[in-house]
Amino acid sequence: MCGIAAMVNSQPGVYPDVVPRMVAALRHRGPDSQSVHHFSRCTLGSARLSIVDVEGGRQPILSRDAALGVTFNGAIYGFRELKTHLCDYPFQTGTDTEVILALYAKYGDAFLSHLPGMFAFALWDDRAQTLTCARDRFGEKPLYYAFGTGGEFLVASEIKAILASGLVEPVLNPQALSHYLTRLHVHPSQTIYSNVHALPPAHVLRFHNGHLRTERYWQPPDILEEIGAEEAVERFRYLFDTAIRKQLVADVPVGVLLSGGIDSSTVAAVASRHQPGLRTFSFGFNQGVESELPFARGMAERCETSHFELADDSADIPALLRHMQTIYDEPFADSSAIPTFLVCEMARRHVTVALGGDGADELLGGYLSWTRRFLHLPAHLRMKSLMQRLARWLGGSRQAGSPLVYRYAQGYRNYFTPTERRSLGFPIECEQLTDYSRYQRNTVGDMLRFDTDLYLPGDILLKTDRASMASSLELRAPFLDVDLASFCLSLPDSLKVDAHREKLPLRHAYEVMWTPEIRARPKQGFGGPMTAWLQVPAMAALKQDVLCDRRQRIFNMLDFAGVQSFVARNTQQTWSLLVLALWMEGHPCSLPANS
Repeated sequence: MCGIAAMVNSQPGVYPDVVPRMVAALRHRGPDSQSVHHFSRCTLGSARLSIVDVEGGRQPILSRDAALGVTFNGAIYGFRELKTHLCDYPFQTGTDTEVILALYAKYGDAFLSHLPGMFAFALWDDRAQTLTCARDRFGEKPLYYAFGTGGEFLVASEIKAILASGLVEPVLNPQALSHYLTRLHVHPSQTIYSNVHALPPAHVLRFHNGHLRTERYWQPPDILEEIGAEEAVERFRYLFDTAIRKQLVADVPVGVLLSGGIDSSTVAAVASRHQPGLRTFSFGFNQGVESELPFARGMAERCETSHFELADDSADIPALLRHMQTIYDEPFADSSAIPTFLVCEMARRHVTVALGGDGADELLGGYLSWTRRFLHLPAHLRMKSLMQRLARWLGGSRQAGSPLVYRYAQGYRNYFTPTERRSLGFPIECEQLTDYSRYQRNTVGDMLRFDTDLYLPGDILLKTDRASMASSLELRAPFLDVDLASFCLSLPDSLKVDAHREKLPLRHAYEVMWTPEIRARPKQGFGGPMTAWLQVPAMAALKQDVLCDRRQRIFNMLDFAGVQSFVARNTQQTWSLLVLALWMEGHPCSLPANS
């Protein structure tokens, strides 16, 4: 795991200190070494967290003739087996990073279809004078790019590194701000700045001779209509076990973040079978929401792990909320950012790599349990009844693509309605950012793919990347192994959910390994107790300071009187406005000309 940076400049030798400044801004992602390599028109930089080939894997890595160079963030699972199929390439290190160069040398521009794992990288081909950058299929690893004031092309793992170049003056993106207010996070195809851009998941970028081209290199698979339930469970079990084994490979200590839900419990159960004495890490709340610590503790005892726990009783929430604004370069109002940061910080004291359960909800219908409640749907109704209720809920939507997905998006995780945004003096719409025409089946499967495309990279994976990297912890997601995830996406709805339960392949394959308490409990999210937190005297004082002072930067964009109507509610809306105010306080930027 690393932080990466790159710059392409038409004039050789200009700005030799730019990429070193960018790398320095990413040191938290890679504290073990920071390096740059200068080609004539491209500079690659890396801040490395050493996981594989600790001594010999210093980046950027060059081909033997120095015509190719790569800086890489992520993990290529199964890289040792891949190397056996690339025996013509003269490998110089034992790292997974060098596999990228070998695949590029063998397959050229088609190499990404052969690359597994989680990744973001910048590869410079000095002969072709081309920079190729790509991001993994689900967005586990981030990648941003921008043009400098003199036409320089900049790439980095985080926005703060782009800005550290000194070549970009950020301009606030009103559409991204609208999406943040609506969904708690910026749309994954954008950033909060109009002149800094996010490379979307499953996309490749090529920059050559001043011209930029991006394209999608991977599409989700078709539905396997003929597969049977028993075959699906056996295939799921094999692929999940394989993913765990591959993701346990490291030359440093590995653990598991154990929340007490069925996803991370399964990761812990299978991982501990392959690695006895595994370390597990859990976080619990003492107020506002039910603590999951007893469930996690029971699972840790069952798996015989070395277990560590942390609770929020001594957490300074106002200070942590301010600290989050230095970790997240954009406003981010998912309250689980704080406990995720704290549990990663604890885990890093004991391990360098941790596995988690992220991705299972989006792939296997985990959020459907909440959607049933949202629709007031009795649990005993069959799947057909769920679809009938959903169809009635849709009304007469004429949105292109799946009307089910469109109304799901409008009614679920929609935190400020258009009317409420107008009351804030901010009527800008953001729905045009989402291409609903991608979802044509009008099924529950479409809803899951929608969450996989948007909520997973925009919220969940952004959160886990920043929270873990802030403590130099590499966090891996076995459910997002490309073979396993592709298989899950290909399953028909009836094999993922039924009238009563979600995640059927996971349950049928592994529930015998869970404690009775884990098997019986309903789904519980990992969100913090915002209402309780917001009522703490120190938080009330913080609200007063930043939401009730007309001089605050937030009121350059939002109406003061409109904001006041949300301050005392102590809801998600209050939390979102507080986060935005703190973020704007710490991230000065130009406002759009018509604001």
